[in-house]
This record gives sequence, structure tokens and C-alpha cells, in this order.
Amino acid sequence: MARILATLAACAALVAIAESNTMTGKPGFFKPTPDGNSSISRVVPPPQPPLVIADVAITNTPPEPAIPTTEPNPLERVRKSEVEMDRANREHREMSRRSALATQIAPGAYNGATNERDR
Repeated sequence: MARILATLAACAALVAIAESNTMTGKPGFFKPTPDGNSSISRVVPPPQPPLVIADVAITNTPPEPAIPTTEPNPLERVRKSEVEMDRANREHREMSRRSALATQIAPGAYNGATNERDR
């Protein structure tokens, strides 16, 4: 019976401690939102910047013409990309060859040719 009373007292104390960890008590590690919600999973929109009105008179001026950008010739882009691909393929073949020569295979390790008759 004493254990039941001790358990009930502990539960009541936990409720009191949990209730004090709100805006009336300690807000916790995360600062609560302006509306008092201390949940960290609640999404609030970012604050809107204040509206600033300039003291400049607005005139109806036509917009400045956009400067056309010069795109490189599509054939030139294709040629450059093919040159880059050729270079990348050449480097890949060379690195693959070096890797195959430099790789040490541990004795008894699976190397793709491991078979009962090869042991």
C-alpha cells in the first residue's frame, strides 16, 4: 500500500514539474514563439520586412532596353564538350590501367576467379 501511495505522489509531482515548464515557469531551451507556443516543430512564416516608401517622385520612364547576351555557337559548344569527353575517357582508361597494376589482392580473397579447383 505504501508503494502505491509513493507512486501516486511521484506522479503528482511529475505533473506539477511538467506544468511549471511552460510560459508561466521556465520556457526551456528553445525560445517560444510570439504566440506562446514553445514547440520546436511548429513552422511559422518569416517576419515580413517593414514597408519602406522612398521620398523619390515616380516618373513614367520607359525601361532600359536589355542588352542581348551573346550565346556561343551551339556547334562550338558541342565540339568543346566532345573534346572534354575524349579527355575524360582517356584519363579514365589510364587511371583504370594504373589501378589494375597497383592493386594487391590478398591471398585467399575473393577475386572473381576463386573456385574450389583453384585452391
